[in-house]
Amino acid sequence: MPGQYWKLLRSLYGLKRAPKSWFEMLSKHLRVMGLRNAETSPCLFYGTLIPGQPPVYVGIYVDDIIYFSPSDAVEQKFEEGLSTIGSVDYMGQVSLFLGTEFSWV
Repeated sequence: MPGQYWKLLRSLYGLKRAPKSWFEMLSKHLRVMGLRNAETSPCLFYGTLIPGQPPVYVGIYVDDIIYFSPSDAVEQKFEEGLSTIGSVDYMGQVSLFLGTEFSWV
């Protein structure tokens, strides 16, 4: 009907503000998991998920997430925490991310 508008209770994929809403929700969830922002960038997070274990490092670019920890147990714990916010597709070891090539030895 002309002159009427809908107020969305949450962002929908493809809308102008959807990436910002997604990042805010993901950032809040990562902070609840115990991670904190790096001083150099709001898209980099790090923190200890398991006491006495090495930290996990997380990078976010739009809806892509890259993470690393020297401990497989910490990476598993991060994946478990991430899966609580929704469906997550794990693509395996990263070989290229934002123009940076990775090699694993």
